Order: sequence, then C-alpha cells, then structure tokens
Amino acid sequence: MTLLPKIKIELEENSVTLFELLVSIIFVSMLIMGIYSIEQFSNTQVVGSERRAKVQNSLTYALEHMSKNIQRANGNQGRPAIEASSGGFRVWVDCDDTPSDSSNDGWIRYRIRPSTTNELEVRSGGSCTVSDETLSDKIVSGSFLFQIGSGGNSIEISLKGRYDPDPSSTLPINPQVEMKTKLTCNSASIN
Repeated sequence: MTLLPKIKIELEENSVTLFELLVSIIFVSMLIMGIYSIEQFSNTQVVGSERRAKVQNSLTYALEHMSKNIQRANGNQGRPAIEASSGGFRVWVDCDDTPSDSSNDGWIRYRIRPSTTNELEVRSGGSCTVSDETLSDKIVSGSFLFQIGSGGNSIEISLKGRYDPDPSSTLPINPQVEMKTKLTCNSASIN
C-alpha cells in the first residue's frame, strides 16, 4: 500500500479578499458615475447656452431692424410716424430724403405673419423698398407686444422668444428669452 504524501497549501497574506474586491468595484463605479454626471451637466450647459444665443440673436436682429427704421420715421399733422396696423404696427418713413414732401413717403410694417403664430415679418409699401422677410421665427405665440406713445413718435416693444416656440414642444432644453426696448423717432413732424 502506498501512502500519498500530504500536501499542505498555505495562502499568502498578500491575496485579495472578496470584500476588498467589492469595495474596489464600488469605488471605481462611483468615480465613473461622477465623471459621467459632470460630462452630462457640461453638455447640457453647452447645448442650453448655444440655443439661448440663437434665440437672443434672432430677437436682437428683429429689434435692430425696427430701431433702424423707427429712427428714420417721419410723421405729419394728419398722420403719426408710428401707428397700429393689422396685428402689428406701421412706421412711415421718408424713403427719398425729402422731409418737406410727405406725399411720396412709404411705410414699413412689422407684424406676426398671419399664416403662422411665431414668425415676425417685415413688409413695405409706397416708395420704400425694404425686402419682405421673416425677422424671427422664434417668437412665442402672443408675445409680440407694443405700445405706441401719444403723438405716435415713440414705441415700447416687447418680444419673447423660445428655441422651439411651439407650446407643445417636448425639447428637454428649450430656453426662453425676453427683450424689451423703447424707441423714439428722431424726426419731428412736418406740415
């Protein structure tokens, strides 16, 4: 009968226990989740800032267009320089630089395009040839507000815009911007 030798196995003290392995996995998972959270937050901030800038640029362009033409406005005793007109306002402008002759003045009208609820348009008539265009397509429905001053030579304008102006929008990041200004005509009335 042969006797098999007994083999004794001893564990080294440098081995990793199951508990230490679990703690390491939890620590690494928390570190990865923290880095992911920071990355998600910064992406959200970048997207939000970019969209807010687009809305601000759109509203600023519209207000600058209005400001340029309102400063050129010219009224007379029978007609104010700025007057309400079908869903918006109309500015009478001396387009041919003859302040003493109002018979050939033209108008520039700002209003929400009738076929939409969020596009601010500009149109012209008379001797003015301003290209008809959409100044902004970011206007929140019902937020193009204006109040014409007494005498018709000043106006307060309020615009509210949103990246996606549709009230039923489900965009997770849809910043809203509101701009207000008061504009006064530079020219005095004639006649």
